[in-house]
Amino acid sequence: LMTDVDGVYTANPRTDPDATRIDFVRDFDELRRRCKLGDGKDSNWGTGGMSAKISAAALATSLGVRTVILNADFVARIPEYVAAECEEKLTGKFKPERFTLGTTFEKSSEPPRERKRWIRSLQRRGTLTVDAGAAH
Repeated sequence: LMTDVDGVYTANPRTDPDATRIDFVRDFDELRRRCKLGDGKDSNWGTGGMSAKISAAALATSLGVRTVILNADFVARIPEYVAAECEEKLTGKFKPERFTLGTTFEKSSEPPRERKRWIRSLQRRGTLTVDAGAAH
């Protein structure tokens, strides 16, 4: 996922000099504890764009796809990430130190089966009402 910042930070790096980049994410709950992710309203992220990218990363990783949020200025380095992925497939060994730019999100070790994948991509909307009879 290409963006105009160097990855996910603990705060907005444009306004907070103490903001630090998070290199690697294995746990989205831990990520939420480490940084404030905004929705565009009074948030550290301003437009909510980073929050949307993290949501996309969460969906992709849940489906077994390692995901990187990377500054678009580094587009020429994407082949390094592809090479690291290929090396892992060949050797079975993942080396997170090979991912030196942006924020890398580890893929799920247990992605859903093929026929259940489409369910995760559906947009959620509407309400569900359970009456007393159905609840028992």
